[in-house]
Amino acid sequence: MKTELVFIFALKQYYTMPESKITGRVATEKDQPELTAMMEDFFLMFGYPFDRALRNKQVLEVIGSPAFGQLLLFEINTQIIGYMLLSNSYSFEFGGKIGYIDEFYLKPDFRGLGAGRQILDLLKTQLEETGFKSLRLEVENYNKQAIRLYEKSGFSIHSTRHLMTYMPSLKSETDEHDPPE
Repeated sequence: MKTELVFIFALKQYYTMPESKITGRVATEKDQPELTAMMEDFFLMFGYPFDRALRNKQVLEVIGSPAFGQLLLFEINTQIIGYMLLSNSYSFEFGGKIGYIDEFYLKPDFRGLGAGRQILDLLKTQLEETGFKSLRLEVENYNKQAIRLYEKSGFSIHSTRHLMTYMPSLKSETDEHDPPE
């Protein structure tokens, strides 16, 4: 049985409209150009190398394989304001099926307005309703704004654990993700 996350909630904006509806939906192939543009902004924001052909291929791979997870888009009216890659995983320790936020991006005009927290809060509720036992994510140590968002949304840093990765085919690209000491 295919379960998709679809949600609607209100975002209070401080500049033009008193209240706007944010909707979330699963991305489709027709969304690929805008997704790739947002991904490029996300990668360049942190100084990561960006390979457009590779990212286009990956977007289509996730869209075509729901077992991997869902590529979610967030919109106000019909304007896309961000995306999230929510991957599926399983953990004995955490009681079963878990969600893993691999990327969460909001366009610059929508940051700092409460959209991120509202998206995460509703996502947590919907995950519980669809049988997920926990939600995990990773965030760069130097991304203090995102860390504050996640902590305010109930996530905690595990001081006794480290995220460790083995990627032989992408070793040189992975090394570039680490900021200088």
